[in-house]
Amino acid sequence: MCLAWSGKSLACFEAAPGAVAIEGALTACPSSSFAKRAVCPRCGSHVRLRDTSPDDAPLKVPPGLFPTADGFPLVREIHADGAPHRARFEGFHHRVTAADCERRARHVP
Repeated sequence: MCLAWSGKSLACFEAAPGAVAIEGALTACPSSSFAKRAVCPRCGSHVRLRDTSPDDAPLKVPPGLFPTADGFPLVREIHADGAPHRARFEGFHHRVTAADCERRARHVP
């Protein structure tokens, strides 16, 4: 899903619902069978990604919305085993395979 949307990896912060204040209207659209993306209807910028179930699922928010986020470390990489060569991250961080990610996801029955 991330590769189809961006052509590479998608970086994000996870935030509890209500932890991030968003001003203005958003346009939400399904991006998969289990998640919705919300974009700014004026400029098309990606604002958040959220699993459609359950209601307390964390929001995924792109760090580009926060000017001071540039120095934040990479903590976890999901679907790391499926990353194309152009999108592989080096360094020491937690790498989660696609199978492990799907097994732990609340949206997968």
